[in-house]
Amino acid sequence: MLELANVSQRYGQEPWVLQSVSFQLGAGERLAVVGPSGVGKSSLLRLIAGLESPVSGSIRINGQVMEGVPPYQRGVALMTQQAVLFPHWTVRQNLALGLTGRDEPRQAAEARAEAMASKLGIRDLLDRKPVGLSGGQQKRVALGRALIGECPLLLLDEPFSSLDSYLRLGLASELSSLLDQSQASAILVTHDVAEALSFGSRLMVLLNGQMAQSGPTREVYRRPATLAVARFLGDPPCSVLPVRLDPLGERQRLTFDGEPNTDAPPDGDERTQAFTGLKPGAWWVGVRPEHVGLFRDRPRSTAPNTLHARVTVSKVMLRGPATLVELKLGSSLLRAWTPPDARWTPGDQAFVAFDLSRLLWFDQETSQLAHGSASN
Repeated sequence: MLELANVSQRYGQEPWVLQSVSFQLGAGERLAVVGPSGVGKSSLLRLIAGLESPVSGSIRINGQVMEGVPPYQRGVALMTQQAVLFPHWTVRQNLALGLTGRDEPRQAAEARAEAMASKLGIRDLLDRKPVGLSGGQQKRVALGRALIGECPLLLLDEPFSSLDSYLRLGLASELSSLLDQSQASAILVTHDVAEALSFGSRLMVLLNGQMAQSGPTREVYRRPATLAVARFLGDPPCSVLPVRLDPLGERQRLTFDGEPNTDAPPDGDERTQAFTGLKPGAWWVGVRPEHVGLFRDRPRSTAPNTLHARVTVSKVMLRGPATLVELKLGSSLLRAWTPPDARWTPGDQAFVAFDLSRLLWFDQETSQLAHGSASN
């Protein structure tokens, strides 16, 4: 449906905004493009929509090269970050703008506008003008205008920005339902990691104008290709610890920031597995908060493939349904999710448990993920 091949963009002699971005999007697929501010996410959508032309590379929609094709002939609808509505028009008129060029009878166009307004919960606002709408209502109008024309490709630029969490969740849910009904392909760009992870089945991470990683959402999250992707994805981000692996007979000894731990408990229990396939030396290890167990005392029994380390509680933050605890392991920072009623205070001594199969191992020289790392 959509194909980008080595698309690059810059403005004058400024640094490259996008560099050699390539991907394909099939009919009905949803792609979330996530990255920090200023990495070229909005520029990517403007290029696809035809509002800008790339310096190099090609864009194809339904097999047709888009060079020289104006925006209105591309079968694309773009919802910009700011809900740009005509202030002197009513909600009904702003919605109907999405039907421009369809040569539909007025009555049919008005009926479609009313139907879309009903789906978005703004039917009672049809005769009001934007000045009398809240930010959330204006976003709904802008979304309805983008959806009403039933374009095969929908481009969404930070559609939920500037909304509070309650409105963001509601609008995101409505958008998902509307996309299910329309079967349109969609690209959402956002800096919000949670928003990107929940949008669709595919995820692209843009860093410094380059496609750092792209693939199925779950796979990208579980196996970030580089240390930079691992540090960006997650809420909160993945903790990164310096470690060493040293030969210890047939096993290897793991040292977390000066704290030695072996891949078997001190009593010699061999239920845990060795660090198979990893060369001795210095590594970075990525640990997600959901994969850290936190205990007041060292557990007497050791689960398979688990090891422990002593930590100190440094900060405790209630995050609604869970409590996020920040920990010090040597000079490194570690985070763990705990139940909301857990009673931890700064300065508490504790033990953490790591499932070795969930650790992310990154080469300290290349910052690339080790083959076979975090396969579960």
